[in-house]
Amino acid sequence: MSNLDFLDATDQGKVREWRVKWDEILRESVIADLHIGSWWPYTAITTERMARLGVQTEKPEAKAAWNDVVRAGRIDLIPRRDFNPIVNAAYRARANLYRYSMEGLGGYMIPATSYPTWKARHEEAEKDFWAGVASLCDNLDALKEQMRSSYVALFTDAWERLNRVGAVTKGCDEFVAEAVADLMKEVPSAEVVRSKFYMTVEFRHAPMQDELAQAEIDAARIRGDYLTSNDALDDEKRRILREMQDRVATQMEARRSQVEQSLAKAEDEFYVNIQKAVAELSDGLKSKGKLSGGASQKITGLVEKVRALNVFNDARLNQQMDELAAGLEQRTSGTGASKKDAIDVLQWSLAETEKYVKSVLAEMPTRRGVRVVESADDLGSEEVSATRRSTKVEDAPELGEVASNRRTA
Repeated sequence: MSNLDFLDATDQGKVREWRVKWDEILRESVIADLHIGSWWPYTAITTERMARLGVQTEKPEAKAAWNDVVRAGRIDLIPRRDFNPIVNAAYRARANLYRYSMEGLGGYMIPATSYPTWKARHEEAEKDFWAGVASLCDNLDALKEQMRSSYVALFTDAWERLNRVGAVTKGCDEFVAEAVADLMKEVPSAEVVRSKFYMTVEFRHAPMQDELAQAEIDAARIRGDYLTSNDALDDEKRRILREMQDRVATQMEARRSQVEQSLAKAEDEFYVNIQKAVAELSDGLKSKGKLSGGASQKITGLVEKVRALNVFNDARLNQQMDELAAGLEQRTSGTGASKKDAIDVLQWSLAETEKYVKSVLAEMPTRRGVRVVESADDLGSEEVSATRRSTKVEDAPELGEVASNRRTA
């Protein structure tokens, strides 16, 4: 029985065409995984650290004074402005990968249509990342010293507050000197700091359906030959191995379906996020009656992104992006009535794009793999869009591994 036999003839044809189309896309794509690591330039102000300095927080008054002194729970070891270039470069590298890829197959699929742009912008972000690391490490001692006056002011104030409730046993000068020295020694050598940073991209081929099938066939043949040709196997061992291989074979179709499910999700999100973006832009134009600078940038970004990721060779979609770009150009360079006409053109183009994308989603095979395709409204929900949202730089100083969070279109 074919895994398509449960579909009607129309949907069987759609699924077969869809599989052929995706094999062509995968043949011209790579899967990329971005890994970024960093030294974290801060430390925690803990009760244990303060206890070493003679701070006693057993009494309620001392605990209240402690809570008044320590608010954030951590303290910078170097000026934040000198670390931000590294954070910003890492953020740009992630955002660039998210922007010019499709999430699927356990990674981020970069098609040939977007690879040159992704590569150029990644190399720029990577260059800035390592320039920031070099600057940080070359000036590490000076940056440490820049924090000294802030530490002195901080711990002088802390001593005064704690001393008023009898929670500190040392004099102010001794307390401050030891507290500052305790923080300064938290900064390792420049060589150690430099070794904590990395930015690497791992590439692998996007697996096509026929490649997966052939790999399974080859693996089954090799193991079958082992069973039939190895005279050293006793009957019980042979039975166990054959059962193990049968279990693998029964799950082959499920694994292929999982691949299709991942591809279906990537395709859905491509069109759904376009629909969501044009709907928001259209609503903004209707409510304001004019095109703001932010909206212009969003239209430009949408056109650029769709052109880069339109791996489906959707000529109608490309045409609509051309119309949006032309309307934006008319709005930018036109005068008087021409500028007003451009707003009407943009409004019409956005509405037509939204209408077209809805029709594409409606025409997709109702099942791909084992996955029922949701309606366009369901796919545009917060649950889907949240999977493509990235964190703002200022809220994420940690530069650990690329998270699974994604961004909206």
